Amino acid sequence: ADSEEKKATRRKGIAFIREHGAQAFLKTATPNLFAPATREENMALVEKQIAGLGRFTPDALVACYEAMIKRPDRTHILKQSRVPVLFIIGKWDQAVSPEDSLKQSYLPGISYIHQLENSGHMGMLEEPGTVARILDEFLRGI
Repeated sequence: ADSEEKKATRRKGIAFIREHGAQAFLKTATPNLFAPATREENMALVEKQIAGLGRFTPDALVACYEAMIKRPDRTHILKQSRVPVLFIIGKWDQAVSPEDSLKQSYLPGISYIHQLENSGHMGMLEEPGTVARILDEFLRGI
C-alpha cells in the first residue's frame, strides 16, 4: 500500500493531470522512472516510452492513480508465499525505493534478489539483456 506521503504525491499528480492533461503529465513524470544516466545518455529511450503512452486519456490516468491510492497492504501475501519470489531492484528507482524493495524481499520464505546497477524503475527497458538473463535463470532454477 502507498504511504501517506506517496498518496499525497499521487493526489498532486491527479491535480496536475486534470489541469494540464495526460500528455503533459507523462512528459513530466515518465523520465523520473529512469536512472539519471539513462536520461543523460539515452533520452531517445525515455522519449520512446513517453510516445508509447500517448493513448492514455486524463480519465484513465486519474483512475490508475486513484486505484493505487486505494490499494490495500498485501505484504501478508509475501509472508505466506510458499513459492520462490524474484525481486529485480533498480538501484536508481524513485518509484519504489531500493530500501523498500529490500525490506519486502525478506518477507517470503524463499527470495531471489537482484539489483540492477544502471536502472531506475524501468530496468526491463534500461537493462533488457540483464533482466532477460535473470528471469531465465530464475525460471530454470525453480
